[in-house]
Amino acid sequence: MDPVTLAVVGGAVVAAAAFLEGCGKKREEIEIEETTTGEMKKIEIWTDKPEPGEPVVSGACVMCTNGISESDKVHVVDSGGEMVEMEGIRELSRKDIRLSGCFSGCRKTTDHLCTVSESDIEDQEWKDFDESRKLGEGKEVLDIEKSYMICLKGFGMIYFKDSGQVVRSAWDTLCKYVNDDTMKKIDPLWNTDMFYEVYGINAYDEMKRLMLMYNITNPISICMFLSTIPVECGHGKSKKEEGNEKDFNKNGYSETTKGAGMIQLTKYVQQEFFEYLLESKDLSEKESEEVEAYKYGFEEKDGILRNYYNNSSKYIMDNYPIESAMWYWAKRNEATSINNFIVNHIDDNLYNTFACSQMMVNGTGFFNDALNRIAECSENCRIVPVEYCTGSEEEKKEHKKYDYCFSLKALGRHLYGPNGWESRESCWINAEAVLSGN
Repeated sequence: MDPVTLAVVGGAVVAAAAFLEGCGKKREEIEIEETTTGEMKKIEIWTDKPEPGEPVVSGACVMCTNGISESDKVHVVDSGGEMVEMEGIRELSRKDIRLSGCFSGCRKTTDHLCTVSESDIEDQEWKDFDESRKLGEGKEVLDIEKSYMICLKGFGMIYFKDSGQVVRSAWDTLCKYVNDDTMKKIDPLWNTDMFYEVYGINAYDEMKRLMLMYNITNPISICMFLSTIPVECGHGKSKKEEGNEKDFNKNGYSETTKGAGMIQLTKYVQQEFFEYLLESKDLSEKESEEVEAYKYGFEEKDGILRNYYNNSSKYIMDNYPIESAMWYWAKRNEATSINNFIVNHIDDNLYNTFACSQMMVNGTGFFNDALNRIAECSENCRIVPVEYCTGSEEEKKEHKKYDYCFSLKALGRHLYGPNGWESRESCWINAEAVLSGN
């Protein structure tokens, strides 16, 4: 018999309880938070009673982060319909997503029932598999510690019980920081209502899912990302660069190639993102053709870059407003990505490391070796409005087209800094307090 979930209304449902007891079920009563009202609600769940001496976990059991019982016994089922034993997991591929049943309940669904099926699994496959081993074309073997699936009904992460602690730990870290309470602590101007309206009611769940997929799981990198997006997306109110064609043309781009997404991708960076989608995503034939048309639609005339196929900015805003930001943070120039840069410098000067991350987001004239030296320097860098630049006359002249000037005595030079620095800096100072538990 499948697991059963009962909402307790005015006491126990006596007849149902007696029936389930007779079927060998055990009763658990827990409190969960209603997703719409935030109120606590008591839920009764009924799961199989273990036989005397039977281990709690047998076979390839999985858990879901949205599940409401630790005692669920849901197994992975192989192509022949048999439950897979633990030692057989290495013979499962990323396409083996069938489960032996549903979980006893879901924290995110309105009725708290779990009805997960194969069609609810994102991309109908496991994520983070072992790419070095294959059971056939497109059938990479699972990694018991890291592999996971995402249920799109409630954005729950399904992972191997007792073995998948690496991925569970990463998910718990994301849940701790990627939420509205944290965003409001980091950015006092954060507009929650507009954020949900612009990015969708499940935006935080989508961010966690994508951060896990792009391996943005270090607490410092997570909080530096969260400190970046308020300036980039107008404190949660936008997923596009504001302005008019004249404003965009001054910077060498147009309405079709202006900033788009949670971190604003502009100009040829959009073309790089389209290349990534074609190379790394399992797109449908129709979407592949469209993305390829966008990729080859870029052309520069009279110093202005436009996309002559269609509005590439709008396409990113409509289809990948969050994922494009995760790609930029962790996959663009992956070896020297912002995410890797931060993780490599978590024991160095975090103020300077954050400043470098913002220059990498906003465009910087510094090469990687200089950025590494900045992050490792004990002296804090100085970023001021360009009118307060103390550099040479030649540097001052060069900086006039920018808003901010960056300097560091140990580096011995001045260069332009990231726009909106005061707000970026303030968000990072608040994020440091969040990281320290305040």
